[in-house]
Amino acid sequence: MGKAKNDVLIENENLFRALFSALAAVLFIVLAVNYVGTSGLLLFKVLFVLAALYFTLSTLAYAAYYTNDLQSE
Repeated sequence: MGKAKNDVLIENENLFRALFSALAAVLFIVLAVNYVGTSGLLLFKVLFVLAALYFTLSTLAYAAYYTNDLQSE
């Protein structure tokens, strides 16, 4: 079997997930900062802060998986 030509910009799945999680983290951080500074429902404040934390930690985890893949090669 020959090697298939692949025009994918990001070949590593962990790198793609890290980049996607980073964008989502930035979005939720901005929303959390805006909602914490204003008066509003406490539920939305907590949800946006938790989502920002989740996506930030996901970004760090996927970046660590990506570097582990690079080191193992």
